[in-house]
Amino acid sequence: MNALKTVIYFTFCLILFACTEKTTTNNAHNPRRKSLADKIENALTAGCLVEIGYSNAVQDSIVKFYRDRSFEPVWLSHDSLTKSAKKIYALLNNSPAIGLPSSRIQVTIPKKWRKKEVVFELVQSVQFAHVLMDLKTGFIDESKMKIKPKTVVALNQLKEALTEMDTVQQWNQWFAHFGPANNDYFQLATVTYRDYYQQQVSDNSVAIPSLKIDSIEHTNKTIEALELDSYTIDTTKELSLALLDALKQFQMDHALSADGVNGKYTTELLSESPLHQQKRTLLALEKLRWRSPNSPTYLRVNIPSYQLDYVFNDTLRSTHKVVVGKNETQTPTLRSVLSSIITLPFWTEPYSIASTEFLAGIKRNPAYADKNRLKLFRNGKEVNPNAVNWKKYAKNNFPFTVRQEPGIHNALGLVKFEFANNFSVYIHDTPSKGFFKKDIRAFSHGCMRCEQPDSLARIVLRNDAGQKTIPDSLIAIIARSEHRRINLRQPIPVLIEYITVTVSATNKRVVHVDIYKRDEEFLHFFN
Repeated sequence: MNALKTVIYFTFCLILFACTEKTTTNNAHNPRRKSLADKIENALTAGCLVEIGYSNAVQDSIVKFYRDRSFEPVWLSHDSLTKSAKKIYALLNNSPAIGLPSSRIQVTIPKKWRKKEVVFELVQSVQFAHVLMDLKTGFIDESKMKIKPKTVVALNQLKEALTEMDTVQQWNQWFAHFGPANNDYFQLATVTYRDYYQQQVSDNSVAIPSLKIDSIEHTNKTIEALELDSYTIDTTKELSLALLDALKQFQMDHALSADGVNGKYTTELLSESPLHQQKRTLLALEKLRWRSPNSPTYLRVNIPSYQLDYVFNDTLRSTHKVVVGKNETQTPTLRSVLSSIITLPFWTEPYSIASTEFLAGIKRNPAYADKNRLKLFRNGKEVNPNAVNWKKYAKNNFPFTVRQEPGIHNALGLVKFEFANNFSVYIHDTPSKGFFKKDIRAFSHGCMRCEQPDSLARIVLRNDAGQKTIPDSLIAIIARSEHRRINLRQPIPVLIEYITVTVSATNKRVVHVDIYKRDEEFLHFFN
């Protein structure tokens, strides 16, 4: 009902000003303009905005804003809306295009004010000011899991935006630049505008049965889902080939292996409605607003895209595939600082692994520790595993520390990137290279296994001002099987994030599989 009242009100305003006879003068002494200024001042004095539902703080800010301009209107001119007013109005009524849900823009206009022309003027100023604030800092309080109260951007920023407005050429880029100053946000914001401005988004979804249960219905529903998602089935080709082509394109667009097989994850994405994917896109933008300002140099892992990016001086220098935690042992999101690189690392098994996997392994096979180059310690002293009566121990009374010796069979591989955190996770090499060939790479115990970590280590060292260990010597250190800690002279911020919608190298929006289903707890904010 609130949305309906908003639409009815603003539609009324557009009709009102479109149909009113236009005057030909733009003189500051135009009686119409003086009349509007008086009406604006009177409405604000009467507490119009508070009656509509805005806070006293918002009312006070808008009063100051209009007082500074002698209550002259921003959006009304010559008995009609300005060109920019119409554009902003259209965008506020198509807010997903600028990265905000329509529910955030809704406002109920009391009957008393509903047909007064100044209400359009005042409400649009408030809406524009709080949209700028939402784009800058986000509208969800992540720590409290609740919607933030509506506030307005600082008046100097509002004035600056209004000054720029009449000369805007690229509205997508203009709105994107009000968000956080990072390239990930800017790219996704501009692509979101392109994909959603003046577009109808369906909330229909298609349930696709298993191929084993009903192959014909599986095919029919797959076609229906592809067409709903705007993929064309080429009718000039044999159906099976046309479907294969469309399915492969869908998979490529969603960072899945383009094998043309409608498996578990392809079906999962196909079964989402376009509206659900739009909500996930808006959530991705919101999460990027939560990100603290980046330093020009940082390491970033995005869990759903299984990718690590190394950015140096605001330039992407290296990209690596990563393997992340299984659903049972999920990789956490965190912020930290990379302090050191370790060659030929030891691996101390977390208690959760030592008390389960190690204990089960050595109960099955007394040679388990030797076979896996594992050493056993109790209170800091080494213990012979063959001298332990393992029948006495279970998960809840396991008193030992288990450490794996360095080498090619070590679970951490040959290189480890160390950063302090409360989850005991890090980025490291792995002897299990085969996982990097998979599209969905959630197989670890929580740490991030990095493809070609030696290459990453060398480029990090090369850019570490004052570093004494030259990059090429890293190869020799590893070749000598030397365990060494290399402390960075310039520690690097580390971001581990969970953002399921990204932008590809070809400037396409990529909706990834929500592998941990973490998006679901936020999506109700986008209804």
